[in-house]
Amino acid sequence: MPIPASRRLADAPRGRRLFTATLRRRRVDSWREGGEAREIGRLRARRLDAAWSRGLVITLGTGLIALGVNLFQVPFRIVDGGVSGVGVLLLHTLGVPVSVTVVALNLPILALGLRAHGYRFIARTFLGIVTLAGWVQLTSGLPSPTRDPLLAALYAGLLSGLGSGLVLRAGGSTGGSDTLARSLQRWFPWPVGSTLLWTDIAVIGSAGLLFGAERALYGALSLFVGTRVIDFLLEGARSAIAAWIVTDQAEPVARAVLEKLERGVTRMEVEGAYTGRSHALLLVVVAREEVGELRRLVRQLDPRAFMALGEVSEVLGEGFRAGLP
Repeated sequence: MPIPASRRLADAPRGRRLFTATLRRRRVDSWREGGEAREIGRLRARRLDAAWSRGLVITLGTGLIALGVNLFQVPFRIVDGGVSGVGVLLLHTLGVPVSVTVVALNLPILALGLRAHGYRFIARTFLGIVTLAGWVQLTSGLPSPTRDPLLAALYAGLLSGLGSGLVLRAGGSTGGSDTLARSLQRWFPWPVGSTLLWTDIAVIGSAGLLFGAERALYGALSLFVGTRVIDFLLEGARSAIAAWIVTDQAEPVARAVLEKLERGVTRMEVEGAYTGRSHALLLVVVAREEVGELRRLVRQLDPRAFMALGEVSEVLGEGFRAGLP
């Protein structure tokens, strides 16, 4: 049956309105999808820039460590513990290059720490090991700027501490006894601090037996200086760092700390005195080596978050023992 002309005229405006509304909705949806795609692209670009920045800092840090090894440790037989100290021992006793020792000892440690630390940390640690070995090889044979073993011990510790501190601030590592101690803690109830202490005592003691007690004392002095410099760079000192985080993204921040750092989080509800707005306050206690990673997590998930860091002289509880993280 044919539709009357009057009916067609009455329905025409309604059809145009429906068509216009549908077209507008599609344009809005397309604009939203485009905005989300642009935001994802910007986020990926920021992450890529951050990864490159961390890689450059790790490379710079390992270069400083290598200079300390070849300018001061190798010429004066100063052994300050760790894998580099073992490398100096093997160089002067068996003729094995320090770079070879760095790679040979760290690769098994890297494999052992894969489950304990995760792929991202292991990738940055692998970069630290490779660049350290490369820098040690490139700078080998450089003449020492001093003939005083005391100055050599002090500057070896200074360069080692500066380099290690930069690497740790970038969320990386050069492997060695620190990574080994934290990996073993997953299977054995050994405090990390005690494991590191006994490892350094064994390495420096071996240097004392091979090179004499005086060289062992220089090595201990270098280790002390390097440790204090690292503490200064990481804004921590004796045991741990407490972080107070005021954020409006409490759930994702807390979940990231629990899953990626494996640290406990205490949540409290607080109110801003000036704005009167409610916020979440997260209390987290981390080891000084984890401060850089905590900063990155908070900045990534809530750039507007307020975070205050403070030194904790002693921490007792799960994940910490006898004041040592």
